[in-house]
Amino acid sequence: MASSRLPPYETRKGNGDWTVGYGHKIKKGEPYYPYGNVRSITEQQANSLFDADVKREGEDKVNSWVNVSLTQLQFDALVSMAFNAPGLCKSLVIPLVNQGKHIEAAATIKTAQSSSAPFSVYPGLKKRREKEAAIYLQGSYE
Repeated sequence: MASSRLPPYETRKGNGDWTVGYGHKIKKGEPYYPYGNVRSITEQQANSLFDADVKREGEDKVNSWVNVSLTQLQFDALVSMAFNAPGLCKSLVIPLVNQGKHIEAAATIKTAQSSSAPFSVYPGLKKRREKEAAIYLQGSYE
């Protein structure tokens, strides 16, 4: 779902938040901080950062929140959403998942948006949520 950007970039012009690779949020002191000594990273570095971020920000969170058995597809969809929108995932979707309400969970995934990131401003998020819902309920990675 994500594409790699090897040079660091500001997520929104002027906000001071920098990202690199597949959405890795750069922290001050990391070598690829824009004012540091690295102006770009390799694809291998982007993949390593992504793997670590997905484990910490996606897999570990889903594993700690969910108390029912999931299919691999359901887990994958929840990890994607937790990685991208942890607050929405935990507050809106996980309670439904833990109650076994999978159709409702998928419907909630599909429509979940925040006031700070509405679909009208970020149409790519609508597509992302639709893909996550399709993975969760139908096993479609298309």
